[in-house]
Amino acid sequence: MKKLLYIFSVVAIGLFMGTSCNKYVDINHNPNSPTEVPPAKLLPQAIVSFANAGIARSVYGGEVAGFIANAGGVSGWGTLVTYNYTTDYTGIFNTVYDNVTDLNIVISAAKEDESLTNFAAAAMVIKVYDFQNLVDIFNDVPFSEANQGAANITPVYDKGPDIYKSLALMCDTAISLFEKAESLGAGAEGLSAQSDPLFGGNINKWKQLANTLKLRLILRAGDKVQFANKTFNSVGFLTADAICNPGYSTSSSISPYWNQVFNASGSKQAGGFQQRVPTPYMLGFYNGDKITDDIRGALIFKDFPDVNNNQLGYTQDDADVSPNPNAWFIGSSASDYQGVGLFKGPSMGMPVMFASESYFLQAEGVLKGLIGGDMKADFENGIKASFNYLEQGETGSLVQSLINGIGDTIQLNVNANVNQYFEDNEENYLVNIDSAKNDAQKLEAIITQKYIASNQVFGLEAWNEFRRTGYPKSSASPLNNAVNSFVSLLSQSTAANKLPNRIRYPQSEQTYNEKNWKAAGGDKINVFTDKIFWAK
Repeated sequence: MKKLLYIFSVVAIGLFMGTSCNKYVDINHNPNSPTEVPPAKLLPQAIVSFANAGIARSVYGGEVAGFIANAGGVSGWGTLVTYNYTTDYTGIFNTVYDNVTDLNIVISAAKEDESLTNFAAAAMVIKVYDFQNLVDIFNDVPFSEANQGAANITPVYDKGPDIYKSLALMCDTAISLFEKAESLGAGAEGLSAQSDPLFGGNINKWKQLANTLKLRLILRAGDKVQFANKTFNSVGFLTADAICNPGYSTSSSISPYWNQVFNASGSKQAGGFQQRVPTPYMLGFYNGDKITDDIRGALIFKDFPDVNNNQLGYTQDDADVSPNPNAWFIGSSASDYQGVGLFKGPSMGMPVMFASESYFLQAEGVLKGLIGGDMKADFENGIKASFNYLEQGETGSLVQSLINGIGDTIQLNVNANVNQYFEDNEENYLVNIDSAKNDAQKLEAIITQKYIASNQVFGLEAWNEFRRTGYPKSSASPLNNAVNSFVSLLSQSTAANKLPNRIRYPQSEQTYNEKNWKAAGGDKINVFTDKIFWAK
C-alpha cells in the first residue's frame, strides 16, 4: 500500500477545504526517508490529519443516512441521488493508509526508545480508530500486510471480523503502554499541548478513548467476532468531548470545519454546503413531526423552524431551497455569527468523538449486559452531552443566549433545556426511555438519540448504526413520505430498504493490487446488496 501525500479534500461533494495549522503540525516529509521527522512532531501531524479527514467521512454518511439532501440551482447530482456508486469517496480509503504510515513510524520508534512509549500508545489508539472507519466503509481491507512500503506493495486483504478482533486487542495494548510509561516515570517523555492537540497530554483521556473505541468495536460486531477479551480498563469511558485543536485562529490557520463555509479571508465558500440542505426526515427530530426539540433545532438550523429543506432526489422546481451561505450556519457573514451550534467560529476545534456517543455506547453496553451501570442515566447523560456541545462557543465555554436566524433571543442553559426536552416529549419513548415497552424500543431510543447527536458532525457513525440496527426507522417508500423516509426519490437500489449498503474500492486498488483486490471480491461488488460483516 504505497504512501500518498495527503491533501485533504471532500471528494463526495466537491468541497475543497484547505487546512492549515501551526508549523509544528505542518510537515511534508519524504516517505522514502520517514525517520527525518521526530515522533514528537509526527504524532500531532497524524492526529490533526485524522481529525480533519472526519469531514469527508461525515459527509459520506450524512448524504446517505438522511442528514443532507440536494438543494436547487445546479444539476448533475449523479450518484448522490441514485446510490449507484462507481469509485466515489476513494479519498477516504487512501487517506487512512497515509495516516497509518505516520502512526506506524511513531509506534516503531518506541520499540527502540522506550522514552517514546506515550507517543506510541496514542498513535496506536488513532490507528484503531482509522482502521475501524475503513472496515466500516469497505469491509475487508489490507491490514496485516499494509503500510510496509517497498517491502510489500501488494498487501492481502484481511477479513473485517479478523481486523476488528485485532483492533480490540490493540486498544488493550495501547492502555498497557500508557501504564508502562507511568511506571517509567521520568524515563518516559510525557505528551503535551504541543505534541498532543487532542487531549493536551491528559493520559487518562487517551485511555478512556481506547476503552470507548473497544466498546464500540464489540457492540458493533455483536456475535460475529469472537473477541479475546471483553473486559475494560478501570479508567472508564470518555465523559468529555474529544476535540482536536492544534491552534486554529482567525488568521490563516482557521478550523477546517469552519472552512466549509468561509475561507481564511472571510469569503463565502462556493458550492458544497451552499448546494446542500437538510432533509424533512432530519428536521422531523426537531420540529415536532417525530420529536420536539426547539433548542437544538435553533442551535443547528438557520431560521428554525422554517428551514430551507429538500427531500433527497427531488430536483424539480427546487431552485428556491439553496441556502446562503448554508442552512446550518447561524449568522450573516464570517464576522457576524452566533458562535454556537455547529459552525462555532474559525478557531473551533475538530470533533474526534463526542461524549454523547460514549454515553450512548455505555447505555447499549448496559442494556446488553456487556458492562455494568445505569442504562437510563447513561442514556440521559448522552442527551445532555449533546446539548452541552451545541451550547458551547468556539473556545469551549458555554454561551448564555442565542439570537436565531429570525431575530428571536433564546436563553441557553444546558440543564434547563434538557429538562424542557424531557418535559416536551414525556410520552415519547425515543426521549423518555422509561416509556419503552421492551429492549427493542430501548435500543431504538439509544440509537435514535445517537443519530440526532451526530447530526452534521459524525455522519458515518449515524450511517453505521443504521446499517447495524435499522434505527432510526426509515421507510423504504419515500414518495409523499419525506418525514419518515430518507431514501432518495431517485434510488436505483435493489435492496429491500432501497438504500445502498457499501461503496467500492478505489480504482487504484484494481490498478496496483489487482490479485488481492479480486480475491476480496473487488470485481464483483454489488453496492446495493453486499454488506459490511456486522450489518443487519
